[in-house]
Amino acid sequence: MSAPNRLRAFSPASCNPIGDTMSASKTRNRGEKVSRAGCDLRGEKFVFGMSTTTSPLKAKDLIREAPRSPRERIEGYVLMARMIDKGRATLAGINGEFHFDCPVDNLLFSFKGLKGDDVRQVLATGASDDEVAEWINGHGTPKTKQEIEEWSRRTEQLSYFNVADKKEWFIGECRRLGLDPARSTLFDYLEADDRDTFKQVSS
Repeated sequence: MSAPNRLRAFSPASCNPIGDTMSASKTRNRGEKVSRAGCDLRGEKFVFGMSTTTSPLKAKDLIREAPRSPRERIEGYVLMARMIDKGRATLAGINGEFHFDCPVDNLLFSFKGLKGDDVRQVLATGASDDEVAEWINGHGTPKTKQEIEEWSRRTEQLSYFNVADKKEWFIGECRRLGLDPARSTLFDYLEADDRDTFKQVSS
């Protein structure tokens, strides 16, 4: 079965929206990074009884390099490229400290009314970036190009500095990275944290 046909064949029974809830976490960025322990999903996966395998060659090795920038867009969506990199790496067991279906990913999933587990199953088919985007466009809550553009614009400007339950954590993280928390966005933070993480890996 070709990849597009595999994706058309996959239709979850429900796609309830996921709220943008970020609970306290022991990890530095409260959700996007976790220990590799328990996240090694190498080998064969089963999607609704269908055996699938994600090639580690296709997945970005997040132990050695960062996922794509949250600003990089696919079909107009920010965060999608980064989410795809983390999902593929998780399936291949090379996600390092990064966590798929984290609160950051759920900014996208909640906008589209999707579940992370359903998107994971699409990634497990070996779908390309374009095929994942096609599936996301065709499932969950329908969105116009204008709505996607506006959501991406607002999300790129999002800062936790003025969000009460995230402010203290955000200030601490920005200071650790040499950022001004009052002037920094979530995306500024994620990119700076990636640079810091992989500077340490290469040193």
